[in-house]
Amino acid sequence: MKAAPLVSILALMLTGCFASRPPGNVGFGTAHSLHELDGTYLNLGESKAKEGSQYLSATIWPSDKLLPHTSIQAISVRAIGDTALAVRALRDKEVVREEVFVSGKDFQFTGGRLRLRTKVENTLHNPEAGGLFVARTTLELGLDQQGQGKSKKRETVVGAAYLVVPIALTASTEVRFVRLGEP
Repeated sequence: MKAAPLVSILALMLTGCFASRPPGNVGFGTAHSLHELDGTYLNLGESKAKEGSQYLSATIWPSDKLLPHTSIQAISVRAIGDTALAVRALRDKEVVREEVFVSGKDFQFTGGRLRLRTKVENTLHNPEAGGLFVARTTLELGLDQQGQGKSKKRETVVGAAYLVVPIALTASTEVRFVRLGEP
């Protein structure tokens, strides 16, 4: 039973919450319809000073490795009716990429926010992971209380390192995307 206090101390050390927010961060506002998201936003987001560059285009099209995120200057968003958004990536007023996203298929619009994706992964079939872990990632987009674009990514990892030491970590990253005007 002498190991129990040591395991408890380790468990406390391996439990934590981390947050990254831009200076002057404010919470999400509540958009009542997709039309309230209409606008053009800077592609390069404002984040915590020590964070790397965060691009709205990389958030919207994460698997497009050929999209030149660093040279895209703005993202235009326009609601199509009550169920879809036309999104365009702009470089020097030229459309670099355009896509229509549909509610229920590409995102969920709840609580005034767009929930883009929830991803759950585990290490069950990875013997080199050093234990059993489950990770859940959610990504939301919307407007902050000042009408600027905002993204929030939340990652939660729970599990047991080497099947002995319990671990629970949560990290959230918030980024502001300055709204330039109408689409």
